[in-house]
Amino acid sequence: MSLLCRAARPAKRRSLPSLLPTAISPKLDHLSTTSQRARTGLGGIGCAAVRASSGNGYAGSTPKRSGRTEARWTGRAEDSLLAEAAAPSWRLGGARRRSHTSTAWRAATATTDPSLTPLNEVQVPLISRNLRAQLFPPAGSPFAPSPPSADAVRISTEHLRQHELLPDPAKAPVKKPPPAVEFDLPRLQGPTLSHHFHALGQDIAEPYLSMAKSFAKAKTPPMPVQQHWTRTPGWTVYHPDGSCESIDYPPEEERTLVFDVETMPYAGGHFPIMAVAVGEKGWYGWCSPWLSGDDDKPNHLIPFGPKRKDGPSSSLTSDDFASRSQLFERSDSPPRLLIGHNVLFDRARIANEYDLRRPSTRYLDTLSLHVSVSGLTNPQRPLWLKHRKEKAEATKKKEAGEAGETVNEDDGFDMQPLDEDDVLRRQAAKDPSESILSRVKSSTKRKIRSGGGSDSDPDLDWRDVSSTNSLAEVARLHCGIEADKTLREVLIDPSLEIKDARDFFNELIDYCARDVDVTLRVYRVLLPKFLESCPHPVTFAGVTLMSQPVLPVDEKWPAYVERAESEYQRRLEGVNQNLKAIAEETRAKFYEKDESGRFVWEKDPWLSQLDWSPKKAKRLPKAVLAQVKAAQQAAEEAARLAAEEVDKEAEADVEKQIDVEEGSGELQQRPVWAEALEDLDLHSNLVPLLLEVSWRGYPVVSTSKGWVFAVPEEESFEPATGETLVDLPEIEAGRLSGLGPVRFFRVASPRGAASTKRLASPAFAKAVAAGVLASPFHQFEELVSLRPYDFETTLGDRVRAKVLKQADKALALLENERYSSPWLQQLDWTTEAKPARRPLQPKSKPTATKRQDAAGAAAISTNVSADPSDLIWPQWYWDLDSRTKGLDITIGKRATPLLLRLCWLGYPLAYSKNHGWMYRVPEKDYDKLLAANAQLRPIIFDEPEDASFAEDRGNFYFKLPHPDGEEKNVGNPLSKPFVKAFENGILTSEYPIAKAALDLNASCSYWKSSRERITGQMVVWDGDARQEAPSPQAIAAAAAKADSQGLILPQVIPMGTITRRAVERTWLTASNAKKNRVGSELKSMIRAPPGYAIVGADVDSEELWICSVMGDAQFGIHGATAIGWMGLEGTKSAGTDLHSKTASILGISRDDAKVFNYSRIYGAGVAHAVQLLLKSNPALSKEEATDLAKNLYKATKGNTDRSPTFDRKFWHGGTESFVFNKLEEIAMMARPRTPALGCGLTAALTKEYLKADGMSKAGEGFLPSRVNWVVQSSGVDYLHLLIVSMEYLCKRFEIDARYLISVHDEVRYLVKEDDKYRAALAMQVANLWTRSLFAYRLQMGDLPQGCAFFSAVDVDSCFRKEVFMTCETPSNPEAIPPGESLEIVDTLEKTAGTLFADGRPMVEGETTLPSLKLKHELLPGEVMGDHHRVLATEFLEAQATASQAVIRRLFQQYKENERRARLGLPQQSSKAPQSSRRAIPTPRHVEAEDDRPPPVPGQRWDAFDFDDPELMPTMSRSYGSSR
Repeated sequence: MSLLCRAARPAKRRSLPSLLPTAISPKLDHLSTTSQRARTGLGGIGCAAVRASSGNGYAGSTPKRSGRTEARWTGRAEDSLLAEAAAPSWRLGGARRRSHTSTAWRAATATTDPSLTPLNEVQVPLISRNLRAQLFPPAGSPFAPSPPSADAVRISTEHLRQHELLPDPAKAPVKKPPPAVEFDLPRLQGPTLSHHFHALGQDIAEPYLSMAKSFAKAKTPPMPVQQHWTRTPGWTVYHPDGSCESIDYPPEEERTLVFDVETMPYAGGHFPIMAVAVGEKGWYGWCSPWLSGDDDKPNHLIPFGPKRKDGPSSSLTSDDFASRSQLFERSDSPPRLLIGHNVLFDRARIANEYDLRRPSTRYLDTLSLHVSVSGLTNPQRPLWLKHRKEKAEATKKKEAGEAGETVNEDDGFDMQPLDEDDVLRRQAAKDPSESILSRVKSSTKRKIRSGGGSDSDPDLDWRDVSSTNSLAEVARLHCGIEADKTLREVLIDPSLEIKDARDFFNELIDYCARDVDVTLRVYRVLLPKFLESCPHPVTFAGVTLMSQPVLPVDEKWPAYVERAESEYQRRLEGVNQNLKAIAEETRAKFYEKDESGRFVWEKDPWLSQLDWSPKKAKRLPKAVLAQVKAAQQAAEEAARLAAEEVDKEAEADVEKQIDVEEGSGELQQRPVWAEALEDLDLHSNLVPLLLEVSWRGYPVVSTSKGWVFAVPEEESFEPATGETLVDLPEIEAGRLSGLGPVRFFRVASPRGAASTKRLASPAFAKAVAAGVLASPFHQFEELVSLRPYDFETTLGDRVRAKVLKQADKALALLENERYSSPWLQQLDWTTEAKPARRPLQPKSKPTATKRQDAAGAAAISTNVSADPSDLIWPQWYWDLDSRTKGLDITIGKRATPLLLRLCWLGYPLAYSKNHGWMYRVPEKDYDKLLAANAQLRPIIFDEPEDASFAEDRGNFYFKLPHPDGEEKNVGNPLSKPFVKAFENGILTSEYPIAKAALDLNASCSYWKSSRERITGQMVVWDGDARQEAPSPQAIAAAAAKADSQGLILPQVIPMGTITRRAVERTWLTASNAKKNRVGSELKSMIRAPPGYAIVGADVDSEELWICSVMGDAQFGIHGATAIGWMGLEGTKSAGTDLHSKTASILGISRDDAKVFNYSRIYGAGVAHAVQLLLKSNPALSKEEATDLAKNLYKATKGNTDRSPTFDRKFWHGGTESFVFNKLEEIAMMARPRTPALGCGLTAALTKEYLKADGMSKAGEGFLPSRVNWVVQSSGVDYLHLLIVSMEYLCKRFEIDARYLISVHDEVRYLVKEDDKYRAALAMQVANLWTRSLFAYRLQMGDLPQGCAFFSAVDVDSCFRKEVFMTCETPSNPEAIPPGESLEIVDTLEKTAGTLFADGRPMVEGETTLPSLKLKHELLPGEVMGDHHRVLATEFLEAQATASQAVIRRLFQQYKENERRARLGLPQQSSKAPQSSRRAIPTPRHVEAEDDRPPPVPGQRWDAFDFDDPELMPTMSRSYGSSR
């Protein structure tokens, strides 16, 4: 028998039914009911109290509990339960149910004072005995977790003392437990927390869960054909018989609908133009009155029910809570479920949602369902995209010649046969007589929907079972169908006008309907997969509750937007003006020389890097311009006369030359195309031909229909989007006949235009970078990067020179050589007799530039008093100047760091195109620099662009350190990451404006990156989409209501990552208000309307606690591991908390240490820690940072044992070794599940699909992502449990509240002012329940008091991180008054410990409330979850030790005990025989003995027959964890 099971085997085997009752059997139901009757019927007052010694804590106002009696369900007979119920209240509240066998455990947790918390084996204070009795099964229950073994206690104690955490009781004073928190909780809905949360999840999820399941199997009518849609304002129902009629909204009998909305963002803003829904009874289309032509404004929302007026419903009595509530849905409002892909985008366009009172509609997002079961991690995404591209190309080659064939898209997926309307619809979609695609610039090829997924492959890779999140890819993966999304690009095209949408309404709404059809098919496949992966009803309930976020704003919102933008512009302008002054000062040095006669900028380490080539000024100062105006006109007139004279002489010379050459017959023959070279424009079609440009490897061809490319007819070619086949006129085709039998395809315009007129355009930069548009000459790439105003720069001259050189080569070719080139044969080689010409030169400058040159020449040649620097500019200054903006210099310009003379470590900065920003170190300082940082390596310059640096023999160059690692180049040393380096004196400048520039980046970075998302928020005021936002000016002038109420519906993706975390671009990424950050007060602009409060809390170190409690679960003791103990008992003042310990190891601040701890727990390695260290302290060398990081990982994760011992790789010797071993154990399982709710992992990370590759063995890939999933997905379980508990408590105790939003670990509710304190208590209860379930599912029957409650629940008027934050920022100078921060003691004082509005005691009041019943019995695994206790104490000790020799000894002991178990011999202890080892001291407080005998060791598992394969948990290779 395995050692893993030896502690669990009972003396006499019993099968499961003998001890373990069914989940909610009639017997258990009867006992539970009896227990509640006993609690409430035997007298007493159920009031809250926090018992404190010496007068400390809560006391006074609470009635005494002396008469209170209580019953506890113990799993024994009813008479025993009633006898226990009759015991005195102090006995029941203070006496502990002992389920542990060791005397040490009983003594360690004993306290003589019932007002103090009990301590567990490692001196961690637990919740009071009374609270524990209300949360966890008693010792006699078959549901009670087994106690920890004496060996586990010993190993834990030694482990903690090894890390100097647990004090030696022989030396340290006796620890006094804190006061116990005492109050009566709402009763559990079942014998255990598992039953309780199944009941709660079922109650909250219904009826929506049943509706979702039913609709997934339901049949829907066929979709209307394209011609049947009508452009009628409002809703229209389309019946299966082809008839239709206008309706106000889809009938309420259609309880479940698949729904999609379309918008025209450029023409109509946020507002919808059309929508389509389908239910079991029909199809429904909605058309905006703006689209139908009945209104001239797009401000319309979609109604999904009657307009509800405020106030109670007439059909309900005033005693009904739903009638009195201002936030809960009305009882007379039938439930409705709307399904869509990214459905909360559609929700934001529904009129009924813009109400403080929550509608009875829930939303189910197919995008979220897909992500949770088949989503990709960030590291997988680029690999998947590459695979997808390769697979598509392979499929095209394989199916070449079959392009005209289509496969029935409904094979295996549609539930109804095709009827005549379906056929007509498909024909209309595939072959439209005219399409809106012809009206807009984004003209792309329409895809044909085809069915049939990939063939069944027994050896699927993770790439084959996952996809990105677009509807097209999701449909392809799960249904094997192609979704045509071409028209989506049309709808978001800026050139689309409302007239176009009206003209092609049927085509557009048919596209919308096809999206609904595809979403329906996807939903039918995804819902069963999701419910299999996440079977707990709490998950479904939590997801649907999170689909209803709402954010109220008031008149301060528009004022905030205006203030933040104006402050940003003011600061930006201030810095830019200073930069302009420095640039002007530097330009003035153009002609300045030093004593040696050299220009001062030549030897300057910064200015010498700028291009000082002289350029004619683009603009002249007004004073100079007035002085030279007359001179300019005179100069131009003189130039004109001179030019005429020259022309006359040239004509005479030509005539003479022709006369002479005619006699000799030697006229020079020049082709017609060469005439254009005399005045070459870089936009000329000659340029791509002379530079031999190709598209996708095929030569480009200039035609009357724009640029095309020629593909040989014999080649199999599949055109990409935009590459349409072009038929040329016969004459033009004949001219190009020399290209052979070819087909011409249009060069795809990057902007979606119908034809491409210019190839040398920056719009083709991506095509050039991707190699699609290519030339053998790099000058073409340079040309594409140029703007038209750059054509007259030195860059343009270089390109022009190359083109002219190629022209000379072409002119020198023989005729047969010309026609062998597909580019040159396109030129017009017709020759004309021309006189000899001078060598070809670059074209003269444009007229505007000629005027400037003439003006400059006139000024210089006359006695005009002008500074030469005003007439001739250096090239760098000329490049910074814009004809529209003037001198356009900002902190983002390349020249700015040089103008500011920035230094790193005192050495001047330099810029390399290939290496980014560097610093230049003189040869004499080289050794000194390397002595300080031996990891530094000078840059080796190999590229021609860096020739000047390579030739600099007197200096060495080093890369500026990038925050993300040395392989990255620094693009701007004035960016936010370098603020700390400037403050530390590492980055310096002689100009104070440099600090201001950095401050600008730091202070405005948030607003700069978020302004478009913030200003683009969809706010609906007073529930009316047509009402304008109250402007600050109108409010100040009393022209607008100061009490205007706006609502924002955040467009959240409820499960946007594979960990099922919510995703949203603005609110879920919003930072907290900081004094120096413009616009960072964003969250505080969410304001509670008058009469309401915002109640919420931050879950304290949620994911850190989840990790540590998983590690502690191996012992069955809270705080058994070092990281668990530090999280529960460590303090900042003593330096024993996790962050302080990390800070001491690394020598960094505690705040920086937080970043290290969380990144390490999420799976980051040493390399990432090195990057974080260098980022937090740029003065560190990489060698120093590496040593520090290694020391940190050795002290925390420990060392890795890869030997054959214990048959697995594991960490040992560190403070976090137990945690990482548990996380990796779960992550490496075949089908990982979260401990709390049993949610599964995405298929993309499932072991069976992770094949071996060059980096990982089969099943071991992406381990950091899987470890991260264990932690963060458990964090989502926590959030769902908390939200569902709050929903249940608010409904049960009539607390008028609704969910607002959850941001990371923050949860906020909008609550009626009268109910705010009861809501705060409800949050504390919800948190206590949630933490207790985590502990229970990890087989721990208790909970530390330190983590049982929120540290504080905030009652506030706005949304902010803490109630005492004033939220003062540069854009918000006015402080916001503080709110209330309520600890559990404060909350109990304000509520008297009851959730009832009338103050009734909890025990008395709950007798009037109904109980919840489960629909089915729970299996044992659903109650207790997977087994996480390590039964092999040898493996526990191996994880704790740092010695390899000890590990080998322990493994030998483990094998010996296995042998003994097989022979039936007694086991040997894993404890090493050391006489010097200190025995566990006798505890000073001993609890009185209980009359009941202690339970048998392993009592939790003696209910299982380990010979029955269906009842025995499968044993993992982790030595103690069973699955």
